[in-house]
Amino acid sequence: MIQAGTDWGEGLATTRQRWTQLERRLWTAVRRRDTVDVRDAKIDPVHIWGPHRTVRAEVIRELLLAGPAPIPGHLGGLRLIGARITGVLDLSPSTIAQPFEFLECWFDEPVDLALTRTQSIFIQDCRLPGLRAHGMHTEGGVYLDGLQCTAMLDLTGAHITGLLSLDRARLSDPDGVALIADGANVGNSVSCRQGFSAVGRVQLIAARVGGTFDLDTATVTNHSGDAVVADAATIEANLFAGDGFRAVGAVALRGASIGCDVILANGVFESADSFALQCNAIHVHGQFVAVDSIVSGGLSIVNARVDDQIALSGAVLSNPGGDAFNGDGLQAVGLFCHAGLRAEGEFRLYGARLSSRLSFDDAVLRNPGGLALILDTMAADGGIVFNRCHVEGETRMAGAQVHGDIELGDTTLVNNGNTFTAVGADITGNLSFHSGFASTGHIDLSGARVGGQLSLVGVTLHNPEQDVLAGSLLTVGGDIFAAEDLTVRGTIDLARARVGGTIGLTTENIVGTVNLGETRADGLQLVGRADGRISLIGMTVRLLHHEPEHWPDAGNFGIQNLTYTALLPLGVPVRWWLEWVRRGLADGYHPQPYAQLATTLRNDGNDRDARIVLLARQRHRRRGSPLRSKPWGWLQDIAVGYGYVSWRAACWLAVLWLTGWLYFRTQHPLPAQPGGSTTDYQPALYALDLLLPVLSIGQRNAVHFAGPAQLVAVLITVCSWILGIAVLAGLTRALTRN
Repeated sequence: MIQAGTDWGEGLATTRQRWTQLERRLWTAVRRRDTVDVRDAKIDPVHIWGPHRTVRAEVIRELLLAGPAPIPGHLGGLRLIGARITGVLDLSPSTIAQPFEFLECWFDEPVDLALTRTQSIFIQDCRLPGLRAHGMHTEGGVYLDGLQCTAMLDLTGAHITGLLSLDRARLSDPDGVALIADGANVGNSVSCRQGFSAVGRVQLIAARVGGTFDLDTATVTNHSGDAVVADAATIEANLFAGDGFRAVGAVALRGASIGCDVILANGVFESADSFALQCNAIHVHGQFVAVDSIVSGGLSIVNARVDDQIALSGAVLSNPGGDAFNGDGLQAVGLFCHAGLRAEGEFRLYGARLSSRLSFDDAVLRNPGGLALILDTMAADGGIVFNRCHVEGETRMAGAQVHGDIELGDTTLVNNGNTFTAVGADITGNLSFHSGFASTGHIDLSGARVGGQLSLVGVTLHNPEQDVLAGSLLTVGGDIFAAEDLTVRGTIDLARARVGGTIGLTTENIVGTVNLGETRADGLQLVGRADGRISLIGMTVRLLHHEPEHWPDAGNFGIQNLTYTALLPLGVPVRWWLEWVRRGLADGYHPQPYAQLATTLRNDGNDRDARIVLLARQRHRRRGSPLRSKPWGWLQDIAVGYGYVSWRAACWLAVLWLTGWLYFRTQHPLPAQPGGSTTDYQPALYALDLLLPVLSIGQRNAVHFAGPAQLVAVLITVCSWILGIAVLAGLTRALTRN
């Protein structure tokens, strides 16, 4: 190893005698670190050099490795400005005790600093065809500001104690790597800003940066692959790539660790072959900010961990037919997509975990005919908010867990199929569609669980002749409130839902079917006269509120097996409730709705109204019975009202008795036995004895009649038997029901 400090005359005198005047001048300047500036303002500094501006690389090597000792009291070092260095400057491997600076110099050949140990390095505003510095070790910084490098700048495995500065540098290796620093260790920051540009890949795989990695305002172009690769890199402070940063080719930060924030605000990222911004498995200890950035090719942050929030406000993410944003498995505090976010392609958060809110304000997500937003199995502890958003394609959150509310206000969802799918989702708070929300397509909440309220206020749902809202097996802990300017074109299907509160449904602007079959709820209030069918078949509800003026027409209403405990409004005449039942049974006779209405009326203390309802049930059943059985039904109805108007039996007995008495008082009986007497004959008692065929008071055995009177007696007896059987059948039916 050659050490600096050899005397002028020891073994090298002959060689140095051939040095030019400028080279001899440098020997003296090195001892005091004087600046040697050979720039000439009157000539072209690039093409006209001449001997007064040219220094051989071998002289530079000798000055740095075997130059004179510093003058006492001075640090010593080389500081050369505006010179041309010819030949290969090879300083590897060596130890250079003094610092050196090249400013505005032109190197004809690459510079080799591989495995060199030195202090700070200054090669600023220089042009050189490559720099080889792998394994280099510096005790200070490396300053390459304004460097023009037309081949690879190699810092692989370099150890730089201070700052690595490439501000204003222009690097070019179009078919390869413009800057490679794999495994490098930079004790301070890496600065590539103020117009830094690179044609070719900038690569820092597994590098460590003790401060900030700053690419603000930089431009990196690599049409044949990745533009910036910092996979598995460790950056102790911030990563900046915004404020005009532009990358043509992917920016890859896979598996990187960022000690503070990632700030990509106002950056442009373009890639035609893969994700333009690849941050899979990255760990950011602060925020991840891509505000107002343009990402053409999509952003991938799969299985990443961000200890603070992610901000994509105003960003434009474009990858039509692919993923505009892929955050599958992402862990972060919150994700905020505000101020006009635009995403073309899928926006994915499958299995993501957010400890705060997921928020979309004024965002536009487009993937027509496909999945625009995927939130399957994700968890958001602060809820999900959509305000003034426009989504073309399906928003799907199957199996998601949301600890808080989901709000969709003044938002438009459009798709040829499902617009919003939350099958099996678990929402601890409210699910609220409100304030101008509109959906053109199908909303599917089947099997979802909503701990609070499901609200549809001031919304428009459009999917004519198909399901517009499906909630089979939906569970809602609070109320379902669908009212106030609700407009629906299509079918609302909430069959087999479970609702802990009241279902309040304004039906007057619903053109389509409302299906609440087999649903269980604490209350049901139907407001408005529906244009379509309302099915309450098999529903169970504690309190049913249905105003008469809002009752649907017959054929648009189904109430078979509807069960309720109380009815509102109170004071409605029983004949009105019978009309309500008839409208609900337009397709045919069903006994349960009558029995349910009668039970409810009886529980309210209206026994008389309950009997009227049960009598109406028998009459409805009779209308659908075979013709052969109808006479017996008519007879039971006339005689005793099917057992529910039992006082009619006494009336008919009285009529028969009076008729018999009046008739037999004009007749003359014959003795029942030859030689008998008719003196004890009493017409009134005889008529009564005929009406009691099982019992006898002696009149039938004492006398008899012949001719027409005998036929009348037989007719009265037969009528009494028929009346008795009708009474017995009606009473048996009533007792059996009770």
